[in-house]
Amino acid sequence: MHMRRSGTGCRSDPKNPAESISTQLCMGLFSRFLPRPLGRHPTMTGLDSWYGYMKSHDRTALWDLLHPDAVFESPVVHSPQRGRDITFKYLSSAEKVLGGPGFTYVGEWTRERGAVLEFKTMIDGIEINGVDIISFDAEGRITHFKVMVRPLKAINMLHRLMAEQLAAQS
Repeated sequence: MHMRRSGTGCRSDPKNPAESISTQLCMGLFSRFLPRPLGRHPTMTGLDSWYGYMKSHDRTALWDLLHPDAVFESPVVHSPQRGRDITFKYLSSAEKVLGGPGFTYVGEWTRERGAVLEFKTMIDGIEINGVDIISFDAEGRITHFKVMVRPLKAINMLHRLMAEQLAAQS
């Protein structure tokens, strides 16, 4: 007996153990395309909290959203910044620098444990485009936050503004 599941092209023959193993591998490869069980996955919980923080600017909410081992990657710092304290410092500074009235998220792509959020803003006449690539743990806390920005003149300006903001926090 052959089975076909959700158009993945994976076939199963219970009489043939080798085929069953290959079917399991095939189903694993295609599992991201299969319907997910109903319920709230960590990304939705985390994104609700992130958007809430961006709207309220509540630093306590940001702190609570960060996993103790969170990692932050910036377009203006060469190495990943590890730990809740430094991640909090960078994200709260970035929110002050970028999060003005012109800041808006214009795209969102999600997976079970992560999201890519496209944003745009204007600072000092320079249009900034970027993405936040965010990973979440099972509770919806941020475990990894990577920012990518364009164009180069925006990165140079952000480097200067972030340095000023980080110095003001020290």
